[in-house]
Amino acid sequence: MTKLDFKAVLKQHHTVRLHQTAQDWKQAIQLCIHPLIAAKLVQPAYFDDILKSVAQYGPYFIIAENVAMPHAQNNGTVQQNCFSLVTLKEPVYFDNDPRPVRLLIGLAATSAAIHTTEALPQIAALVEDTQVVKDLLDCCDETSLFAVIDRVNLHKYLT
Repeated sequence: MTKLDFKAVLKQHHTVRLHQTAQDWKQAIQLCIHPLIAAKLVQPAYFDDILKSVAQYGPYFIIAENVAMPHAQNNGTVQQNCFSLVTLKEPVYFDNDPRPVRLLIGLAATSAAIHTTEALPQIAALVEDTQVVKDLLDCCDETSLFAVIDRVNLHKYLT
């Protein structure tokens, strides 16, 4: 079993924010990463690392319809492997990209191995079903959100 458990991390560190309002994609990322900073799981510079990565590579972390997974390489700014989850009332759009984003799953991994072998497989399992994404976006409280997450086998892609 994985050491990094998506739902457990969200619950333990209180990194869920529902029905938020963001004026643009930068503010959406800030809303997503701020809970990780507040919980001292990442340093404030991690937000800047994500913005630098977007400037260099574009919005590489839009991974499904309405879903982005803001993250960046650990440059010494990640204290602990962690996740956050934010839903937006209205979509945001990244520069030069027509895809709307309303669900942001923040990821901070201490290593590339954790990123690829433990974190990404759980997120892929969560967002591969568009109905699950819709249901997550419709959640009004954490209880209903965790009930939706419980419907998904988050470990099905873990090796």
